[in-house]
Amino acid sequence: MFSSPQILMQRNRAMMDSNNLFFLKNAQHLPFIVTQGAKDPVVPPLHARLFQKTLKELGYQLKYREIADKKHWWNDPLVNGIGADAIDNQEIISFLKGKRLKRYPETLSIHLYDLSINDEFYWIRVLRQHKILDETTLEAKVQENKISLTTKNVAALKMDVDKQLVNSDEVLIEWNGETHRHRLTNGKRAIQLGNDDPERNHTIKKTDYTSLKSVFFKPFVIVYGTRGDDSMDQKLLNSARSIASRFWRVANGRTRILRDVDLDNTVIREFNLILLGSQYVNRVTQEIIRDIPVEIGSNRLKMNGRVYHGDVSLAMLYPNPLNPKKMIALFGGTSPDSELLSLYFLPIYSGSGTPDYIIFNHDVLKYAWGGVQAAGFFNHDWDFEK
Repeated sequence: MFSSPQILMQRNRAMMDSNNLFFLKNAQHLPFIVTQGAKDPVVPPLHARLFQKTLKELGYQLKYREIADKKHWWNDPLVNGIGADAIDNQEIISFLKGKRLKRYPETLSIHLYDLSINDEFYWIRVLRQHKILDETTLEAKVQENKISLTTKNVAALKMDVDKQLVNSDEVLIEWNGETHRHRLTNGKRAIQLGNDDPERNHTIKKTDYTSLKSVFFKPFVIVYGTRGDDSMDQKLLNSARSIASRFWRVANGRTRILRDVDLDNTVIREFNLILLGSQYVNRVTQEIIRDIPVEIGSNRLKMNGRVYHGDVSLAMLYPNPLNPKKMIALFGGTSPDSELLSLYFLPIYSGSGTPDYIIFNHDVLKYAWGGVQAAGFFNHDWDFEK
């Protein structure tokens, strides 16, 4: 890698949700049956064997089936004349039918990271982290009417203290050494600890949009600029089509493409906006540019107190100033060339590592992340992380 450790750390933070081994502890109370083709060229047996080894070391319920001479998928022999043996084998079905989920286990050992992807296990939900996109762990143990909690990077949480878990209305909770006593009344069994709703200036919670790709996880419309000349307008339209095409191929989804002059209040109210072009080429960007934390000029970009000169591209997310319940993803630059290059880190692919914002120049074409000049995340209040 040609990039600095500080820049790569931001990339790795955005990618951590794809680290499956890190989250295996969360399956503490689940049964596993693994079926692997011994000659699979797509997902080699090495992967399944690694998971089998790790699960056994954790002491989890596991049945491993590695089928000789089979590749990634196989139908024969057909199960009941219709099912594929790869997934409908009677051994698999019988194994799963013989298991029952325990809804309220007395012990939990949980690893979390991106709360927009997963924040809840069984009877406990993490509402807020001290630091977004950082290692978050929770150990819980229930003994009679006492719940012991040991957590890391948890600022607020909520528990469903069902009578299957604690058969008492008097509940004693020890959280990281602090004691909390609760009396449950009127049949309500929910307990919240910590503050999930501090004073903030935006309606959208940061934990709902943890990196640039998250803007694409909810309905969005692509808005391309038409303030430039005919050639630039056409190039931005082509960029919009490339996003829509990739979204269709990767996510099996469709989206609309609008000119900036065609954006109306209905779209603003109902959709996230993918804005293509700075204020010099996109009328919507021109309308909101003073309300987002970036200044884009001719061959000059300023963000988080730092100025970047020359051909510089930007990709970023932020709450939409026109509708604080929705988001924007802005792709722009300080010159016509950098406007078009701004899609270089478009995060529509598995395992993408684009943070909340990323600033880069044409060196990315040769050095990839070595051409990144700045990258990072916003905090809970949509300010820059310190």
